[in-house]
Amino acid sequence: MTRPTEGNTRFLALLPEALKAQFNVVESPLIQIASTGEKPALQDTDQVIFTSQNGVEVASVSTSMRRPALCIGPQTTQRACELGWDAKMAGENSGEFLRTLLKMPAVGRLLHLRGTHSRGAIAQTLRQGGIDCREQVVYSQDLLEFSATANRLIKSDIPLIVTLFSPRTARHFAQIMPHRQHLTLIVLSDAVAEPLRRLQCEALHVSKTPNAPAMAALLNQVADSDPWVERLRSKD
Repeated sequence: MTRPTEGNTRFLALLPEALKAQFNVVESPLIQIASTGEKPALQDTDQVIFTSQNGVEVASVSTSMRRPALCIGPQTTQRACELGWDAKMAGENSGEFLRTLLKMPAVGRLLHLRGTHSRGAIAQTLRQGGIDCREQVVYSQDLLEFSATANRLIKSDIPLIVTLFSPRTARHFAQIMPHRQHLTLIVLSDAVAEPLRRLQCEALHVSKTPNAPAMAALLNQVADSDPWVERLRSKD
């Protein structure tokens, strides 16, 4: 599991208990989320934009103020609602999100609360479309190396399933991963898959839709496949 601990916990909660009982789950976060310490500038804002759950978490701790929120993806929307924001989903991905907002008659003054690294040029694209949108970096995403346990498993010949959720994490994974053929990769989207295609892995599976429940369903499907079960049995 390569996400920060909170993200791994949320993802594991989506998996069937019977499936989790079959595997030894190893967490090795490849990215660390850290608040910049800046308080979100909500005074002159009508609505905020959340493109990730990390933005929701950091902003919710940094300020007690709340504004209506436009979000990407059901998980980000749900988490924003849980933490007190009047949130609604405006798209499954950044492209759909931008198309939706650019068609809205009036959205007011927007503020994109994002990390140091952000895809989609959300604020810039909205401004080019005539929408008043600012952006504020409220957290950083620092890359990490494999944990000692993960390194040991990678260097062995034990079959491994690895989940990857972001293009930046995937690029980092591809850079630090030695060529190993015992890896089965489960990834969120084609954009996440792209930097991984050079790796000599057992298999690369891309989620049909870019969200955590679809990823969980894909992992369940792959883990129950005959070839995967057979490889596990061969290591017993």
